[in-house]
Amino acid sequence: MPQNPPSLNGTFFNNDASEGFDNSLHFDLFSGVAGDMLMSSLLHATLPSVLSIISPLPPYVYHYAALSFLHLAHAEAKTHGVGVDEVHFHEVGAIDSIIDVCGVWCMCYLLKIDPAKISCSALPSSEGTVWTEHGILPVPAPATARLMEGFKVVPGPKTASGELCTPTGVAILRAAVWDPVSMTLDKERTLPSPPPSKIESPFWDTSELLHLRCNLDDVTAEVIGHVSEVLMDSGALDVWTTAITMKKSRSAIEFNVLCEEVDGTRFLEIMFRNTTTLGVRCERVERAALKRTFQEVDTKLGEGKSGVVSVKIGWLGEDAVTIHPEFEHCKRISKDSGIPIKVVMDAARTQVLR
Repeated sequence: MPQNPPSLNGTFFNNDASEGFDNSLHFDLFSGVAGDMLMSSLLHATLPSVLSIISPLPPYVYHYAALSFLHLAHAEAKTHGVGVDEVHFHEVGAIDSIIDVCGVWCMCYLLKIDPAKISCSALPSSEGTVWTEHGILPVPAPATARLMEGFKVVPGPKTASGELCTPTGVAILRAAVWDPVSMTLDKERTLPSPPPSKIESPFWDTSELLHLRCNLDDVTAEVIGHVSEVLMDSGALDVWTTAITMKKSRSAIEFNVLCEEVDGTRFLEIMFRNTTTLGVRCERVERAALKRTFQEVDTKLGEGKSGVVSVKIGWLGEDAVTIHPEFEHCKRISKDSGIPIKVVMDAARTQVLR
């Protein structure tokens, strides 16, 4: 049996403090042990027991906390087909959930919030499952769905899954009056143009990409060229280098790769296997890209179809703001005809603008 530290025996503890206590307690530690786990395991609460626990609170806090638990108990009772007083709170009956409910109403009490003047936006919905005392359930869980009745519900973030609205949170909301109050404009702020948030426009497409980069001061240009080709052939969106100066005034390059996030692990492996770097910085970036089309034009600088060039056109609304002839096509025509490549590229652009 674990013993008290020698310096504490008989000093701070009274070994007779439990005299007259006969009940036994066994903890089944199948999932480990933590203070809140031990506390919640001792509190398998019913509505009357929860109300008894919170009864010493100020009347304002007790009233609205009790109302929150009453809403929850009614939802659980309807779900399980039992009486309100028979409902056993599981996750919600844990001590941390009781503290959450009472804590919210304590804050409202200290801030002198009139519950009749509390409002909320629509509740976000999601998809997926949640672990509960009754097993794995789809979200929202049945009791949560009942608590959400009467609220406006909207789809949550596209990437969200799992439980966005918990029974505790919705029960707290139900305890107040949710008619939106009349509001007046107190202050206003002019945001930068465009605002510093996600830039959206009908003229371009935005996407989230992954930027991989590392500093190299001991790799030859041949190796850099080879790794760049391997990455581009493997599907990287772009690869580039930047001349930099590192510690001890060493000349080096910053090696950069832009790729889709799903390809990040694959490209990291290529970089680690083919360069001397010990670390790669990974950063999510947002890219705005013009809508683009491809067009084949005849430059009239070759026989038959030998003068045909593919041209990539970038569109800003209805304006063609970027016209880029395929370099390899222009190079071939220039080589075959002896015409300077600049003239070939200008001819391709002219055909697009006609």
